[in-house]
Amino acid sequence: MVTLPHQGGLAVNLNKLYNLLSKKGRASRRLQRLFEREFEQDKVLAQWTALTEAYTPLTGDSLVKFRAYYEPTSKWLRKADHYD
Repeated sequence: MVTLPHQGGLAVNLNKLYNLLSKKGRASRRLQRLFEREFEQDKVLAQWTALTEAYTPLTGDSLVKFRAYYEPTSKWLRKADHYD
């Protein structure tokens, strides 16, 4: 946002400053965080669905409830090995 040119002085990028302080910029950052959370949740669900289908004998409504109740976090899935 702020740079120091070779000739001396101070240069401020007004677009970055506006995006930092404006309502539109805050809404954009909030939307970006929402997309990132949804992306992480989709990755977890894809992996979790495959694991529950492979290792549980549950079907139907009981499988849906099991998946919802025991759904792991993305952090846990990243550090867990296949045995966990």
